[in-house]
Amino acid sequence: MSGTALSKSKLWRYSTGDKGVNRVTVYQRNLSPRLYIEWWDDDGRHQRSLTTATGVPIVDRNLAKRLAHRASAAQLRKRKQQASALLGVAQDRTLADLLRVYHDDMKDSWKPSHMKKQEMFRRFWLTQLGHATALTDITGPTCNRVVRDHVAEQKKKWSPTTQNHYLRYIVDAYSYARKFLKWIGEQHDLSNVRYVKAYPVSRAYSLEETRLLLAALHEVDLRAGVLGELCYYGGRRLASVLAVETPDVYLVPESVLEELDGINCAVVITFLAEHDKASQRGRSVFVNDTARAIKVLLDTPLVKSTKFLFPLGDLDKPTPRSETAPPHQNYAIKRWLAPAEKLAGIEHVKGRAFHGLKRRFATDVDDLTTASWQSGTSEATLRRTYRQDDLLKKLRLAEQLSHVAQRR
Repeated sequence: MSGTALSKSKLWRYSTGDKGVNRVTVYQRNLSPRLYIEWWDDDGRHQRSLTTATGVPIVDRNLAKRLAHRASAAQLRKRKQQASALLGVAQDRTLADLLRVYHDDMKDSWKPSHMKKQEMFRRFWLTQLGHATALTDITGPTCNRVVRDHVAEQKKKWSPTTQNHYLRYIVDAYSYARKFLKWIGEQHDLSNVRYVKAYPVSRAYSLEETRLLLAALHEVDLRAGVLGELCYYGGRRLASVLAVETPDVYLVPESVLEELDGINCAVVITFLAEHDKASQRGRSVFVNDTARAIKVLLDTPLVKSTKFLFPLGDLDKPTPRSETAPPHQNYAIKRWLAPAEKLAGIEHVKGRAFHGLKRRFATDVDDLTTASWQSGTSEATLRRTYRQDDLLKKLRLAEQLSHVAQRR
């Protein structure tokens, strides 16, 4: 973009805003790393070094661009305020107005953990776009640029999923402003935000690795062993398993099992929907060795005193529930996975963890209808997201096809 009243000899320049309204230009005059900013207002033309204007040395061009956008937005707000005062027209709603009302209206329906994330998203967008920025001044490309520039500046890069979480928050807030508050029209609802394409790699343990890992988890800790078996045999997510409390566990009476061959112990566990990405609570059945391990865990002093199935601390020492953090809010138990993998001689693969056991479950159970009943996950999701390629099954299929071809 061309700068205002700047010679073409400038080493670098970047302009934003409309000429005659809120045009702001940042530029580099020569080989010196010092950057400058230029703008116009009722008092005429202004030029300052960014170091002088901000009080801190700034030599990063991406940061200079962001400051130019903020200065341009501030100048546009000032112009609108002047016009509103002159014409007696009500000022536009601001981003801070929207997010305040949005959070006030939604807080009763958000879980505490979700509320914490929403507050983090709100702080980010208010910092990046400005509290007093009018809703109609924010566009989809602006939001994409803010996230893109922020990612470029961070040492620890955001994943595509994280970037989309931030974008989804601002889009949802604007959708609320259009549908329920009637503050904006469709042309301003950020429906043109472009989400970052993610290509997640689905990882699962092999069947042999699963056998070795489940045995090793029991050697590390009783809770780790039961946790691994619930993730695999129940096809459940880690968060939902950690949230299980003792009232959620039902011990099937022996009189019921007398009519069933091969089952001498059984437990039914209810998993709450809010921890399992599900629309309703679900139940999974565990039998024999897994059920017996659950019963042993239920009898430990720590579990009895806290009512949590996976409390942190010494299992032999009772602790008041009020002094124990809910396990699903403290993922310290995940630290038991690394020593178990080492003990089992299994390579640690980033991104696999306990969720790899759910993926193994979806791969091993042929009947997806039954798998859906046990895991609480829809058949479509199990097939699309969790089921892995099974080399042995493909080898058998290839062998069958080779015989068919030979017969022809």
